[in-house]
Amino acid sequence: VVGASHFSGMESELVVSHHGRLWQSAFSQGFTWRTPTPLGSFSLSPQQFGTDGEHHKFIAEQKHSFILHILSCMADPQADALSAHAYGTAWDIIFSFASSMALKGAILLDIPNILAKAGDNSPLTAQQIAAQLPSKCPDVKSLSRVLRILASTGVFTCSPSVKNEGEMQYRYGLTDVGRLFIVHDNPGTLSPYLLFLQNELFQGTWHRLHQCVLDGGGAFEKVYGQDIWTCMRENTHMLDVFNAGMVSLNAGMMQWILEFYDGFKYVHSLVDIGGGLGQSLLHIVKSYPHIEGINFDLPHVIARAPNIPGVRHVGGSMFESVPSADALHIKMVLHNWDDESCRQILRNCHKAMPDKGRLIITEVVLADTTMCSRIEQRKLALDLAMLAGTSGGKERTVEQWKQLLCSAGFHRVEIYGLKSLVSVMEAFKA
Repeated sequence: VVGASHFSGMESELVVSHHGRLWQSAFSQGFTWRTPTPLGSFSLSPQQFGTDGEHHKFIAEQKHSFILHILSCMADPQADALSAHAYGTAWDIIFSFASSMALKGAILLDIPNILAKAGDNSPLTAQQIAAQLPSKCPDVKSLSRVLRILASTGVFTCSPSVKNEGEMQYRYGLTDVGRLFIVHDNPGTLSPYLLFLQNELFQGTWHRLHQCVLDGGGAFEKVYGQDIWTCMRENTHMLDVFNAGMVSLNAGMMQWILEFYDGFKYVHSLVDIGGGLGQSLLHIVKSYPHIEGINFDLPHVIARAPNIPGVRHVGGSMFESVPSADALHIKMVLHNWDDESCRQILRNCHKAMPDKGRLIITEVVLADTTMCSRIEQRKLALDLAMLAGTSGGKERTVEQWKQLLCSAGFHRVEIYGLKSLVSVMEAFKA
């Protein structure tokens, strides 16, 4: 037995690799191979094994049955193991969408909030969750399948319960990951951000990535015939989905940024360029009440911005000019644009800054290496999102950021939080 794993009694996986002669020798003595699992046990006779170097993968699932899947039949046992690993990795990639789509379904069904309301010490069965759904006849079996995959990925907890009509029941609760998707009384919820990324209006662009390679240009324009900003100006529903996603993302991101960057304490007046509904300034001014905040964005965006104490909303275009202040702040905006567009924005920032002022940039900074940590993989995923959703937008390396800022007239750049998902850069005139 090469490996065995199970998850809360729901699934057991056994990978068996053997050398045929060894097994044939054991079987010739009358032995039968038998393995226990969290759900029972099963036996294999000699006839169920083949020749040297075969590799079998046994997946045992609930419902009292075991499914045999032959991954490969290869002569070399070492190559056999590598093939199984490659096959498993490919399978993970192919179905990587399943968990996020299941989570979208759970959010639309309000399941994180249902579990939160029940409390940490009162996990619920699928039947109990179904009873709170807005349906007279919810399909509990379908619900159980959604809950099961989200438990396997760490969104929900799962514990066995009493048997019901011969089948094991399970009770579900929230993990720390699951709590990030509670909507009620949770300003840092990521649910609107996920719903934005998984929205049909935005998902279609990912199917055109190959055309970006063949023809150039952005995927969004290939689907809608115009860039995302023009499209949202004309489609208020798309704008609302986008704004909700950005507000959702901002809350957690700003809380985290303010923990490792304290440069705002030296600022008296601050313009947030492309600040959307003003959520970034809301958190900054709350932490530094002495700051006079100016939220700057397009007029149709500012028209939807709420009143925020200590913040004044100003409409305009960053491609024409930006308001002046002690410091300018621009967060997760420049990655939406190509280099020439960024230079135009940065030159306008340079003009608006006092000689001793600073430009504070919050952006993803890619590592200039081929070694990919989990954080770097997330950064690369965001880079691909820029290819799918913008016209020329991209994430940049340290050197690319420095070159871009230098070309716009900035002479000194300091970077904080390089090992994090997003970094803070300070750019100075001299």
